[in-house]
Amino acid sequence: MARRPRVLGLTSVFEQTAASLAFAAQVKARLPELLVVLGGPNAEGEMGCALFDHHPALDVVVSGEAEHSFPEAMAAFLASGRVPPFPGYLIREGRLGDPAVGSPQADRTLDELPVPDFSDWFAQAEGLDLGGSPELPFETSRGCWWGAKQHCTFCGLNGAGMAFRSKAPERAHRELADLAQAQPGLPVAVVDNILDMAYFRTLLPRLAESGPSVDLFWEVKANLTRAQLSLLRRAGVRRLQPGIESLSDEALGLMRKGVSTLQNLHLLKVCAELGLEPAWSLLVGFPGESPEEVGRMAALLPWLHHLHPPALAARIRLDRFSPNFTEAAARGLVNVRAYPSYGFIHGLPPAELDRLAYHFAYDHADGRDVAAYLAPLEAAVAAWQ
Repeated sequence: MARRPRVLGLTSVFEQTAASLAFAAQVKARLPELLVVLGGPNAEGEMGCALFDHHPALDVVVSGEAEHSFPEAMAAFLASGRVPPFPGYLIREGRLGDPAVGSPQADRTLDELPVPDFSDWFAQAEGLDLGGSPELPFETSRGCWWGAKQHCTFCGLNGAGMAFRSKAPERAHRELADLAQAQPGLPVAVVDNILDMAYFRTLLPRLAESGPSVDLFWEVKANLTRAQLSLLRRAGVRRLQPGIESLSDEALGLMRKGVSTLQNLHLLKVCAELGLEPAWSLLVGFPGESPEEVGRMAALLPWLHHLHPPALAARIRLDRFSPNFTEAAARGLVNVRAYPSYGFIHGLPPAELDRLAYHFAYDHADGRDVAAYLAPLEAAVAAWQ
């Protein structure tokens, strides 16, 4: 605050909203003239409207991607004291003009975006005991090419931005090389929802041949071949998130995953042979699943103890934007309501909590007791671990 900034920008994804709102309120109370702008996935659509309605410290809330529009909007504000209307922008009344909201604005070409610079973070972190080494985030794509064809029923990622876009392999390689040079030795987490399959012909062979040599994490689809997994390993990928989700063909069909149990097991087997560490989980509670099938899956697990275990077995979460949420009644999910924790954080009526929430509680219309038939699977996972 000693710098007397004109603008405070906050980005929220998953669990960052409460901290962002608390920070905004504290700073705004001390610098009333400050323009506070909130964006990110937790501000998309109705969630952003609800946060704007109930948190007066927020002067502007942005829904959707804004790498191009945000600099233009802030340049206009710094010059005139007013934020001009842009699609997807909610603007507080008064000196900032009238509220304006439109459809989310998608940035067309990822290659046009600026390269993230993390040097200020490392400068601040120097000398602090933060406990362990950070992972460097690295983006090569947005959206999900599989979800654009067949949206997995439990997935609430991407919101209105499911269309898949990726960076040119030359841009991605140059950006990764610069990142590795700026912060050598740190692992890199690719934050994409899914790997661009075209990279198996372009970016990945180049990384395998010439580097940069970094420890990479990537999210992939589980139906990769042995040759593809071997190329990932040679390219520096050490950890994968393959989206396995189940070892039941019935459940995989219900969630529209597009893979089979055999393909999932094949991936786990090849990962063990190549030294790749897969991060995966087992999801239970899909409408229409049979408890007997979950029991059969639990009985299968002791035969797999030579492979990497799942992180957990859990009941599916109901997230905004997922087909399970948007088609809840048709899919047999009833009494949908915001997670109880939202009430403790925001102190709003249930209807308003439903507007701003991303995670939701629910019941099954057929009254099934998921916890009861999930318990043996949880025990089998614990034994495997």
